[in-house]
Amino acid sequence: MGLISAAKPVREAWAANADVRVSDVIGGPVTFGSTILLPPQCIDWDLPKRRAVLAHEGAHIANGDFYVLLLASLNRAVFWFSPLPGGI
Repeated sequence: MGLISAAKPVREAWAANADVRVSDVIGGPVTFGSTILLPPQCIDWDLPKRRAVLAHEGAHIANGDFYVLLLASLNRAVFWFSPLPGGI
């Protein structure tokens, strides 16, 4: 079962209609594609902290950071070897 499909969707008003889910296998907030995954402790956070975390993770989604990271990882996998000392 995938990380996102195993996470429980959040339908609370503070989620602001975003794709927010709670996962037992993460230790902190993370963005996976256009989904925001939160740790179970998020239930104990006060509303300002939840909104701040959603704003921060939402900025990662808006900037496409997940996809940039995937592309960078692919680039590193393909071009891992550099003949120059210290790499490029």
